[in-house]
Amino acid sequence: MKQHHENQQDEDYDAESARQQTENDELEEGIFRSMIDSIGWIVKVQKEAFFPVFKAHLLTFVTPLLEQKTVSMLRGQAICMIDDIIEHCDTSAQELLPLFLNHLVQGLEDQSPSVIQASAYGIGVSAEKCGAAFDPFCQNALEKMVHLINVSTNVDDDEVGAACDNAISAVAKICLAREGAVDAAKMWPMWLSWLPLRTDVLEAQEVHARLISLVSSGNAHVLGANYSNLVQILKVFASALLFDMAAEEDAAEDEEVSTISEESKPKLRELLVKLQSQLPVSVVQNAWSKLSGDEQQALSQL
Repeated sequence: MKQHHENQQDEDYDAESARQQTENDELEEGIFRSMIDSIGWIVKVQKEAFFPVFKAHLLTFVTPLLEQKTVSMLRGQAICMIDDIIEHCDTSAQELLPLFLNHLVQGLEDQSPSVIQASAYGIGVSAEKCGAAFDPFCQNALEKMVHLINVSTNVDDDEVGAACDNAISAVAKICLAREGAVDAAKMWPMWLSWLPLRTDVLEAQEVHARLISLVSSGNAHVLGANYSNLVQILKVFASALLFDMAAEEDAAEDEEVSTISEESKPKLRELLVKLQSQLPVSVVQNAWSKLSGDEQQALSQL
């Protein structure tokens, strides 16, 4: 790929050469992606047993690829590799956590959505897996993700949307796993305001399932004082259901488009019954009255 840039400076570089170089770049990219995918599968199977191999033979290979000057495709794939190491090698990976997290936090400011997405995912995994070792990076990572989410929310681009969805998911992981290191009273309502998710289906399913769990367990910061966030919570669920119904009409057979998974739907039904039976009648009626007819119908027909 570096050669591609150099070739373009050559006076004899013509359209046919450009086409051939593009094909070569695509082949190299495919090979590199396959290699990273293969290593990822090995990490998932071998787990901590693979870490000494990674440290001895792959660390010197992957570290230069994490630098900001690296081509975005290579950098994004390298970050995917360290995401797998953090997620599946558990405590063994913590000795390299400062190195990894510095690059992950930097990756949140990359121009490439794929680099941002991989970085956000890795930060969320680090918060879940690495305990207090994550705390020195917590505030900086949160600030960058909040900024990223706020500037990306209304951008009509699927790659940007997927990166944003992963950042929103990572914020929830940080708030849950490192509650003592964040301002939960500030972060949870902010997180709720970003929902529902619609682009990255798997992250959307996970985040909406997490919201069901948080409301069901009575998280005070999510519910708000005197259940002040109940209207917003119901609107999130209703909006997700309406989006799913529309998406399913246009989806190809066997294509996964639902942002609330089939596994989560019974839990959501149980939650709605629980809210109706346990919350003050006036609170429920007030919240219900502020939903549109379509939103009420979506929740009623669940």
